[in-house]
Amino acid sequence: MLAVFGLDPAPAHVDMVEVDNDRLTGFGDPATVSTGPGDAIIMIDNSHANAGQGYHQSTLVQLSGGQSLAIDTTLMLDLLVCGLRFAVCGWRLGQHLTISPDTTVSPPWPLTVRVTETVMVYGDCSDDPQPMPADRSYAATYARNPATGVCRITKGNWSALDAVNVDRY
Repeated sequence: MLAVFGLDPAPAHVDMVEVDNDRLTGFGDPATVSTGPGDAIIMIDNSHANAGQGYHQSTLVQLSGGQSLAIDTTLMLDLLVCGLRFAVCGWRLGQHLTISPDTTVSPPWPLTVRVTETVMVYGDCSDDPQPMPADRSYAATYARNPATGVCRITKGNWSALDAVNVDRY
Protein backbone atom coordinates (compact mmCIF):
# COMPACT_ATOMS: atom_id res chain seq x y z
CA MET A 1 0.00 0.00 0.00
CA LEU A 2 1.31 3.45 -0.93
CA ALA A 3 -0.06 6.20 1.30
CA VAL A 4 0.21 9.90 0.48
CA PHE A 5 0.37 12.48 3.24
CA GLY A 6 0.16 16.26 3.11
CA LEU A 7 2.39 18.27 5.44
CA ASP A 8 0.92 21.76 5.28
CA PRO A 9 -0.54 23.11 7.52
CA ALA A 10 -0.28 19.86 9.57
CA PRO A 11 0.49 16.24 8.63
CA ALA A 12 -2.64 14.55 7.28
CA HIS A 13 -3.44 11.41 5.27
CA VAL A 14 -4.47 12.39 1.73
CA ASP A 15 -4.82 9.22 -0.35
CA MET A 16 -3.60 5.65 -0.84
CA VAL A 17 -3.28 3.10 -3.64
CA GLU A 18 -2.53 -0.64 -3.67
CA VAL A 19 0.93 -1.28 -5.18
CA ASP A 20 2.34 -4.46 -3.64
CA ASN A 21 2.15 -7.27 -6.20
CA ASP A 22 5.08 -9.52 -5.27
CA ARG A 23 7.37 -10.66 -2.45
CA LEU A 24 9.65 -7.61 -2.43
CA THR A 25 8.16 -4.12 -2.85
CA GLY A 26 9.98 -0.80 -2.82
CA PHE A 27 10.56 2.43 -4.68
CA GLY A 28 12.08 2.38 -8.18
CA ASP A 29 15.18 4.23 -9.28
CA PRO A 30 14.44 7.08 -9.47
CA ALA A 31 11.57 6.95 -6.99
CA THR A 32 9.78 9.92 -8.57
CA VAL A 33 9.70 11.79 -11.87
CA SER A 34 8.26 15.32 -11.86
CA THR A 35 5.43 15.94 -14.32
CA GLY A 36 4.70 19.52 -13.32
CA PRO A 37 4.06 21.66 -10.25
CA GLY A 38 2.44 19.44 -7.61
CA ASP A 39 2.43 16.45 -10.00
CA ALA A 40 4.75 13.46 -10.09
CA ILE A 41 4.99 9.87 -11.20
CA ILE A 42 6.04 7.49 -8.42
CA MET A 43 7.83 4.31 -9.54
CA ILE A 44 7.14 1.19 -7.45
CA ASP A 45 9.20 -1.97 -8.02
CA ASN A 46 7.91 -5.42 -7.08
CA SER A 47 10.18 -8.43 -7.52
CA HIS A 48 11.33 -11.89 -6.58
CA ALA A 49 13.93 -14.30 -8.00
CA ASN A 50 14.12 -18.06 -8.51
CA ALA A 51 17.16 -20.02 -9.72
CA GLY A 52 18.87 -17.20 -11.62
CA GLN A 53 15.67 -15.72 -13.01
CA GLY A 54 14.39 -12.42 -11.63
CA TYR A 55 10.82 -11.25 -12.08
CA HIS A 56 10.08 -7.52 -11.87
CA GLN A 57 6.91 -5.46 -12.02
CA SER A 58 7.15 -1.69 -12.22
CA THR A 59 3.96 0.08 -11.24
CA LEU A 60 3.65 3.74 -12.15
CA VAL A 61 1.50 5.83 -9.83
CA GLN A 62 0.43 9.35 -10.77
CA LEU A 63 0.35 11.83 -7.91
CA SER A 64 -1.65 14.91 -8.88
CA GLY A 65 -3.41 17.40 -6.66
CA GLY A 66 -2.97 15.17 -3.62
CA GLN A 67 -4.59 12.14 -5.26
CA SER A 68 -2.84 8.97 -6.37
CA LEU A 69 -3.85 6.83 -9.34
CA ALA A 70 -2.13 3.68 -10.61
CA ILE A 71 -1.29 4.30 -14.29
CA ASP A 72 0.02 0.91 -15.40
CA THR A 73 2.15 -2.08 -14.41
CA THR A 74 4.93 -3.32 -16.68
CA LEU A 75 6.34 -6.84 -16.35
CA MET A 76 10.09 -7.39 -16.82
CA LEU A 77 12.57 -10.24 -16.54
CA ASP A 78 16.22 -10.76 -15.62
CA LEU A 79 18.11 -13.91 -16.52
CA LEU A 80 21.53 -15.08 -15.41
CA VAL A 81 22.74 -18.06 -17.43
CA CYS A 82 26.10 -19.62 -16.67
CA GLY A 83 27.98 -21.93 -18.97
CA LEU A 84 29.39 -25.26 -17.91
CA ARG A 85 32.22 -23.46 -16.11
CA PHE A 86 29.70 -21.62 -13.85
CA ALA A 87 31.75 -18.78 -12.40
CA VAL A 88 33.94 -18.32 -15.48
CA CYS A 89 31.53 -17.58 -18.32
CA GLY A 90 27.91 -16.96 -19.18
CA TRP A 91 25.47 -14.21 -20.07
CA ARG A 92 22.97 -11.97 -18.39
CA LEU A 93 19.80 -10.48 -19.79
CA GLY A 94 18.41 -7.48 -17.94
CA GLN A 95 15.37 -5.25 -18.53
CA HIS A 96 15.22 -1.74 -17.06
CA LEU A 97 12.37 0.80 -17.11
CA THR A 98 12.82 4.55 -17.62
CA ILE A 99 10.31 7.42 -17.80
CA SER A 100 10.77 10.41 -20.11
CA PRO A 101 8.33 13.30 -19.74
CA ASP A 102 8.05 15.68 -22.69
CA THR A 103 9.82 18.67 -21.13
CA THR A 104 9.14 20.87 -24.18
CA VAL A 105 5.54 21.39 -23.04
CA SER A 106 3.99 22.35 -19.72
CA PRO A 107 2.81 20.22 -18.02
CA PRO A 108 5.24 17.63 -19.41
CA TRP A 109 2.79 15.21 -20.99
CA PRO A 110 2.79 12.94 -22.97
CA LEU A 111 4.99 10.61 -21.00
CA THR A 112 7.15 7.98 -22.72
CA VAL A 113 7.88 4.82 -20.75
CA ARG A 114 10.67 2.66 -22.14
CA VAL A 115 11.97 -0.78 -21.18
CA THR A 116 15.52 -1.35 -22.39
CA GLU A 117 16.76 -4.91 -22.61
CA THR A 118 20.50 -5.53 -22.47
CA VAL A 119 22.29 -8.83 -23.03
CA MET A 120 25.82 -8.98 -21.64
CA VAL A 121 28.18 -11.86 -22.36
CA TYR A 122 31.14 -12.47 -20.08
CA GLY A 123 34.04 -14.89 -20.18
CA ASP A 124 34.99 -17.46 -22.81
CA CYS A 125 32.52 -20.33 -22.90
CA SER A 126 34.11 -22.01 -25.91
CA ASP A 127 31.42 -24.23 -27.42
CA ASP A 128 28.67 -23.40 -24.92
CA PRO A 129 25.76 -21.68 -26.71
CA GLN A 130 25.19 -18.06 -25.77
CA PRO A 131 23.43 -15.12 -27.36
CA MET A 132 25.19 -12.21 -29.01
CA PRO A 133 25.46 -9.04 -26.90
CA ALA A 134 22.50 -6.84 -27.78
CA ASP A 135 20.35 -3.92 -26.76
CA ARG A 136 16.63 -3.79 -27.55
CA SER A 137 13.91 -1.47 -26.35
CA TYR A 138 10.14 -1.42 -26.05
CA ALA A 139 8.09 1.73 -25.43
CA ALA A 140 4.62 3.08 -24.81
CA THR A 141 3.48 6.70 -24.66
CA TYR A 142 0.85 7.74 -22.15
CA ALA A 143 -1.37 10.83 -22.32
CA ARG A 144 -3.32 12.31 -19.44
CA ASN A 145 -6.90 13.54 -19.82
CA PRO A 146 -6.81 17.03 -18.25
CA ALA A 147 -10.47 16.86 -17.19
CA THR A 148 -10.34 13.47 -15.43
CA GLY A 149 -6.60 13.04 -14.77
CA VAL A 150 -6.80 9.49 -16.14
CA CYS A 151 -3.81 8.24 -18.16
CA ARG A 152 -3.97 5.91 -21.14
CA ILE A 153 -1.60 4.57 -23.80
CA THR A 154 -1.77 6.64 -26.99
CA LYS A 155 1.20 5.19 -28.87
CA GLY A 156 2.84 1.77 -28.74
CA ASN A 157 1.98 -0.99 -26.29
CA TRP A 158 3.62 -3.71 -24.22
CA SER A 159 2.51 -6.69 -26.36
CA ALA A 160 5.97 -7.27 -27.93
CA LEU A 161 7.68 -7.16 -24.50
CA ASP A 162 5.03 -9.44 -23.01
CA ALA A 163 5.37 -11.91 -25.90
CA VAL A 164 9.16 -12.19 -25.65
CA ASN A 165 9.00 -12.58 -21.85
CA VAL A 166 6.22 -15.19 -21.92
CA ASP A 167 8.50 -17.32 -24.11
CA ARG A 168 11.27 -16.96 -21.49
CA TYR A 169 9.20 -17.81 -18.40
